[in-house]
Amino acid sequence: MDCSKNSNGIAKVLLMKRIFRILFVFAVIVAGLCPAIAAEKPEIFVQLGHSGSVKTVAFSPV
Repeated sequence: MDCSKNSNGIAKVLLMKRIFRILFVFAVIVAGLCPAIAAEKPEIFVQLGHSGSVKTVAFSPV
């Protein structure tokens, strides 16, 4: 039995496992971000604020 063929096969299996883990983590991250990206829809609205200048402002911390 040739040891180099066996270790080469083990190296390939370990590489495939590592690639699978990286792809799985990437897929989970992308799947988690998709709903957040889809939820950000721009909203158009008419701004109904002051038509003139504001002369005083009151603030109460309560």
